[in-house]
Amino acid sequence: MPFDPQPCPPHLSTEFFLWLWWHGSEKNQFNDPVLGPFEIWMEDKIVLEGGAKNAISGDSAAKDSSAFEALSSGKRISAMRIAIRRDDRDFILSVKEGLLLDQVKLPTVEGGDDDGGFYEAVFLIEEVRVLWNALFGFFATARVSTSWPETVEEIKAWLEETSS
Repeated sequence: MPFDPQPCPPHLSTEFFLWLWWHGSEKNQFNDPVLGPFEIWMEDKIVLEGGAKNAISGDSAAKDSSAFEALSSGKRISAMRIAIRRDDRDFILSVKEGLLLDQVKLPTVEGGDDDGGFYEAVFLIEEVRVLWNALFGFFATARVSTSWPETVEEIKAWLEETSS
């Protein structure tokens, strides 16, 4: 049987994106036992769908009232751009429905034209992959925990608070 990976179901990626947005706005910090501490925040783009598509971009996209109004009207997040900072390295990820990484901006590679620069870039690609998987692991753990209903209520309260 050939391997045919399927993208994540849309409802799960939508929940994950909303959870990331909330976590990045409210808590910002993660502490992984292997990776150590790292932080996330929303960058400059959110795409919401459900009927007409709303693409909200700009420095304050994560705080734009039209984004919260679109969520309140039943639209779902289909794509977003987030930043992850670990140590002194910032990664910018554009992600879309299905939990697919659309674009990744790596920190500047200092190695120059020699093999060192190549290996540093490979290391950074692996690091961002591990960080992305860790974020989903944090979400999955929260999603299956018995405290998920409380988390949902916190997210709803955050949405009400920020949309008013």
